[in-house]
Amino acid sequence: MKKYILRHKAGLLLSIAFGVLSTILWVNFANIMGNLVDSTVAYSKTQFIQLMIYVIFYILFVRFINGLSSIIKSNFINNTMKDLKTDYLDYIYRLKTVDCQGNIISKFNNDMNTIKTDYLDNLIYMISGIISIILSSYYLIRLNVIITVVLYALIIVILLLPYVCREVIEKFQKKVSEGHQDITERLQDDLSGLEVIRNYEASKSFFKISIAKTNLLTKLQIKSESINIFIEEISHYFITLIGAVGFILGSYYVLKGTLSYGNMVSIVQLSNTLVSPVSEIVRSFTLVIAGKTLVNQLVSEMNDSNKVVNLEYLKNFESIDRITFDHVSLTIDHHQIIQDFSYEFKKGKRYLIIGKSGAGKSTLLKLITKKYSNYTGNIYINDTEIRRIDEGSISRIIGYMNQNPYIFNLSIKDNIQLYRDIDYTAVIEKVGLKTVIDHLPLGINDNCNKLSGGEKERVALCRLILDSRSICLLDEVTASLDHNIAKEIDNIIVSIPCDILITVAHHIDPDIKDQYDYIIDLDV
Repeated sequence: MKKYILRHKAGLLLSIAFGVLSTILWVNFANIMGNLVDSTVAYSKTQFIQLMIYVIFYILFVRFINGLSSIIKSNFINNTMKDLKTDYLDYIYRLKTVDCQGNIISKFNNDMNTIKTDYLDNLIYMISGIISIILSSYYLIRLNVIITVVLYALIIVILLLPYVCREVIEKFQKKVSEGHQDITERLQDDLSGLEVIRNYEASKSFFKISIAKTNLLTKLQIKSESINIFIEEISHYFITLIGAVGFILGSYYVLKGTLSYGNMVSIVQLSNTLVSPVSEIVRSFTLVIAGKTLVNQLVSEMNDSNKVVNLEYLKNFESIDRITFDHVSLTIDHHQIIQDFSYEFKKGKRYLIIGKSGAGKSTLLKLITKKYSNYTGNIYINDTEIRRIDEGSISRIIGYMNQNPYIFNLSIKDNIQLYRDIDYTAVIEKVGLKTVIDHLPLGINDNCNKLSGGEKERVALCRLILDSRSICLLDEVTASLDHNIAKEIDNIIVSIPCDILITVAHHIDPDIKDQYDYIIDLDV
């Protein structure tokens, strides 16, 4: 987190500087109030009126500085969080695989917000609070050393309390964070499979499990908050004691005649400038510890190079010459799907894989894309066994499309370009989308979900063609379309420009079939 904070040194320094200035003004206010009391005791009407007017404008100035300080601090914190979020988004979009969307979304929303409010905001306040304590202590020592020593003895007890309980606080904060992530993942998974849950009348069972997880999280939150409340209440006891001790000892020295009434008021006021920051520092310290746990987890995750695509490794696959299956067999759930399959797919050729349902057509494509790794034999891209190629690199060199391509809730243009600056004019003409787009009210800026199934297939084909992948794999793309539309799209597929094209089809028009260089029949 240090590197993100130091990226905005000017904002950090200004936040601290204005926090210090605000603190100095408030500490000095104690002396002003002391002088006001002394002028009252001395029956100096002129001085009293002057000081009263001065106090009114002084408070106005202090509030202005406080407001300005808050704005500067807000800018610094939000800019720091923007950099952290930017890096985390960069990490998300470079992930090899996404095991749990809910976990990532929870971290981006909940954990980021906690880091902002609990960690950064309180960290800045702690710096200002420590400076306030130092300045208040300086003025207190000048007024009375003994009172200062007694007050500091109480302050040390308050400051040690959260440090002693630090490990317990971190432990429960981690458990609460994990609990939130677990529930988010659970709900997302359940909602995705809600139709299955309803069809099998399993709603009550799933509901019970979700309630159990919610109850467990509630118990953890109660324990975590109870610990924080316990620490705060003990701290507040000593904080209240500080104010009382300042007043009692101040009164004692007034009675002895060694302290003026004004100085006693200054001591009480300065005691408050000690109490308030100490109280907030104790509260902030527990939150900063909890926030730091989240920061460390997030930064550690982003620094895990094993989870992201190694772009340097992709340079080894700028040119694809062949894909080789060498005596490959695959068994899934004790059922032999692929048995001793050997074949070499060569650059510049188009391949059509046919066969009855269950023959392993789609499985061959999934093996190339590393969806299965428990096969025997070897599969090579050029001379590299795909077990040695990470998933991210595979997705960068292989374009894959099935009969249910994902369509974002965006315009047709954005679904084709995916926010990249790519000229799509020629490709929408090639796939036969131009006429459809011309008849839409908003044209290419209309929502893509208004299109039919076949039209959405064409949008997905636009993506594939524009992306210029070395290897293009198409799995039963036209299986759910009527014959005429399927024939149109199959005709587009066979002409996709790439090094190696492999298409899987259950039924395909004979005219289209003849356009492929090789036909692999898995039924033979």
